[in-house]
Amino acid sequence: MILGISAAIAICFIVVRERKWQAWYVQQFNKLPGKLPQIFPKDKNDDMSVSAQRIGYISKVVIGFVVTAVVAWILVFITLVCAKR
Repeated sequence: MILGISAAIAICFIVVRERKWQAWYVQQFNKLPGKLPQIFPKDKNDDMSVSAQRIGYISKVVIGFVVTAVVAWILVFITLVCAKR
């Protein structure tokens, strides 16, 4: 159970960090000189570091899924402990 909770939280951190890196790379692409079309519209503050990137829709879905998985693991643990009594 602890392994399941730890794995869910670790995967959540990995996915959210990867999404922030992707946003940062898109931001850097949009800054390239020339008449290249922008991949996505610019943010108000386009000089943000990777850790300062905003969390998008997919990251929110992943965080919601992980919270649900952690709560489910805790309920399973409580159920197993109560069943042994």
